[in-house]
Amino acid sequence: MRWIMHVDMDAFFASCEQAINPKLKGKPIGVMADPYGRGKKRSVIAAASYEAKRKGVKAGMPPKEAFNLCPDLILVQAHPSFYGYVHNQMLKYARSISSEVENYSIDEFFMTYYGKDPDKVGEEIRRYVKKQFGITCSVGIAPGKILAKMATEEGKPDGLTWWKPQAIPSVYKYLPVSAIPGIGSRREALLNKNGIYTLEDLALTPKPIIKNLMGILGEYYQKIAQGIDETPLITQESPLKSITRSVTLDASTLSPLVVEAVGRLLCDSLGKGLEEINSRAKELFIFLRYDDMSAESTGMKLEFYTNDPDVIFHNFKMLNKELRPYKQGVRLVGVGMTDIRQHYTPSLFYQEKPNPLKPVVEKIRQRYGYDSIIPANLLLAEPYTSIIAE
Repeated sequence: MRWIMHVDMDAFFASCEQAINPKLKGKPIGVMADPYGRGKKRSVIAAASYEAKRKGVKAGMPPKEAFNLCPDLILVQAHPSFYGYVHNQMLKYARSISSEVENYSIDEFFMTYYGKDPDKVGEEIRRYVKKQFGITCSVGIAPGKILAKMATEEGKPDGLTWWKPQAIPSVYKYLPVSAIPGIGSRREALLNKNGIYTLEDLALTPKPIIKNLMGILGEYYQKIAQGIDETPLITQESPLKSITRSVTLDASTLSPLVVEAVGRLLCDSLGKGLEEINSRAKELFIFLRYDDMSAESTGMKLEFYTNDPDVIFHNFKMLNKELRPYKQGVRLVGVGMTDIRQHYTPSLFYQEKPNPLKPVVEKIRQRYGYDSIIPANLLLAEPYTSIIAE
């Protein structure tokens, strides 16, 4: 039988931070891009640990409000590079198990499994995540994609839930209509007003009533409530035509050295982004936005396809010279590449020289974050941007 498995990391960003710093385990933490207020404004909570969630702390909440709910909350600097590393390793692992994997988001994916014991595979995935990264995940198994996602929610955190077709009706007797993704508080209130509270209620309500209440989406939601899930997995990603990185500075600058320092940060991120999707690109462009919101850009075609941050940055500096002197204070710096080739095989007539330090630097950054080891010139960028930890 064909099963759909949904794997969702538990409190992903916060769990990663607790894995990086084990002293944070069991404590309420809030992950932020700028917890120390290096920028003009402090950012909001991007993610909260389960310990913080239990006290009412939510993503998108300002720190002041979060501290009112949880006085012992610990604010933690985000390490997106580590999150990306875990995400990519998980996708590789999933694809070693199944040929049909949907990369749904940074902390969850779907995959198919054909066999009698999908629960054993699900438990193996959970053990792998815990052993490799020191975090937990929840797994949902069901005949359909949306059903699997709903099953995952039932088992969170750190659980495995297997919905067999014959067991779904009994589960639906107590699950609220909001268990279906897409039915938020407003739709739930509308259904409740009409006496529809559980998924069983939704499944048994006459179709004309559901259509009158919810329009064309009503038929879709009712099918899910009846255990009919035909939602396809999206396993083919669209070819990437361009990739860009940009940042708005916390304060405008006229200094070419500061622009170069910010550019270094962006080129590192751009190169890593290309490497993660096994791609290289050949056309480079940079763009600047000034205080009056006007913009300038320039570009060039490189000699060869590359994803090497050092090569990208070398050419960034050349393009930056073309835009100097700046006509006004620079408030945004951006860099991008087009003419992207995936699974590109380098020319026999050109071999990029390997940097012996690169594997060591990458290993340190994967464990402790991008800003644990950085080029010295990035220190010039720190007063102008609070995203050094990208």
